[in-house]
Amino acid sequence: MSSRSPKRATPRRSAPQASIPCTVCGQAVVAITITVDGHPLEMSACANCDTRSWNLAGRPVELRKVLEQVGEHAGRRR
Repeated sequence: MSSRSPKRATPRRSAPQASIPCTVCGQAVVAITITVDGHPLEMSACANCDTRSWNLAGRPVELRKVLEQVGEHAGRRR
């Protein structure tokens, strides 16, 4: 039996990104990006004024379109 402790993985941290201002109130928003059918889908949300926006492949899209895109590809594996 070895007295050495197992090596622990060092968590990877992404580089800090510049704050993105809310288009309504100017406060910083939180942005989350997922990949849908090979394209980045980003949701941005402002905790201050509750504004939300979505961009698919760099273009603004409405929530209805986001739900259609995600629904078409939900559960599909690559």
